[in-house]
Amino acid sequence: MCSSMAPDPASISAAYDALDAAYDTVAALTYDTLDTAATLRCQDRLERLRRRLPATEHQLLAHAQTQTIPTAIGAKNWADVLATRLRISNTEATRRVKEADDLTPAPPSPVAPWCRKSGHQKTGTKTTHPQPDTPGVGLEGPNGGRADLDEHLADVGAGEESVEAVDAGLEALEDGAPVGK
Repeated sequence: MCSSMAPDPASISAAYDALDAAYDTVAALTYDTLDTAATLRCQDRLERLRRRLPATEHQLLAHAQTQTIPTAIGAKNWADVLATRLRISNTEATRRVKEADDLTPAPPSPVAPWCRKSGHQKTGTKTTHPQPDTPGVGLEGPNGGRADLDEHLADVGAGEESVEAVDAGLEALEDGAPVGK
């Protein structure tokens, strides 16, 4: 797919159908007529294909991470999503997520509405925070970020300790203090 436009879902499904059919054809082959050199060339080609698969897996995982968060689909984290959906071990799923994190750029994460309005955003593993002197963002900016934050905390059932911790963190941000990890 070399076009500059993204393929539609039907085209993507058709490409995967063709991939399944091509694999079924290869899997049904018998190799009785091949000599050693031809057999090893086939082995080489399979190995090249095997090594290409993780790049597509990384791309798919990175895209999924831009669409939702694991808890929204009933999982604890992305390794849990993969382990459940792909029926693989947690160890293998964790390895795949770590490999994808190491080898692909951090995708933008879905951002809670209160974060958008207050100027806080999490992208990949990095969180950006509004600068205290940035007009239009912050606790008391015209977007009403603080009111949205309070509403979000109430919606998720955050306890008083959580609300106080968020308050302290946001106040430190407004004072220009560095944010801990």
